[in-house]
Amino acid sequence: MPHHRAGAVLFGVVVVEHYVIHHAFPHALLDVFRAVRIAGDQIYLVMADVQVFEVA
Repeated sequence: MPHHRAGAVLFGVVVVEHYVIHHAFPHALLDVFRAVRIAGDQIYLVMADVQVFEVA
């Protein structure tokens, strides 16, 4: 997955999380969105490391 695409996915998650926070949805949903965002960050970092490794 290209970096800009991963970035767009993460941006979408942040926007949704922002919407959820400001519209007082149940906190269980907030936990789910945080978990997804954290997992997305980890995947992004791993993929960035792999690409750097391939270039090197």
